Amino acid sequence: PPPPYFQAEDGIRDDLEGLVGSEMCIRDSPWTLYMLDTGQSKLRNFLICWLPLIIYCLAIYIQSGQPGPEHIPDVRFLDKFLHFSAYGLLGVLFFRAYETLPLKNFKNLLILISIGSATLYGISDEIHQYFVPSRQADIMDVIANTIGSICGVCFYYWWKNQKEPV
Repeated sequence: PPPPYFQAEDGIRDDLEGLVGSEMCIRDSPWTLYMLDTGQSKLRNFLICWLPLIIYCLAIYIQSGQPGPEHIPDVRFLDKFLHFSAYGLLGVLFFRAYETLPLKNFKNLLILISIGSATLYGISDEIHQYFVPSRQADIMDVIANTIGSICGVCFYYWWKNQKEPV
């Protein structure tokens, strides 16, 4: 015989799917709805948004593990400009990746988390360089990384909103 018909204590039942109480809460939660219907496949999100971030972080890590260059062109603040640019791009990549998560509707939080993630990665990169022979950690590099991530994320957010029709 079929199992007995379960009735929730509060008498709430979804007759369409046969769900009761907390089952409906789980089904209707924002996270579940997001996972079921994002409009984009998870694989596409990974390939377009997360994989570039992972590859770029790996490239920064590998480059930071190499001995410093023997000769750098004598351009004032070239090193800081390179840090600024690299971490500006990293901030943008974090922002694009985080936009695939449920917090995508909280733009200010998304901006802060993206800047924070890029900055923390920059700090960890400087700590990594401290242990590499012929490299050194530099607080000015951390500042350039942070300013670059702020500018990169804010510029990208501004540029993206300029493209979207109002």
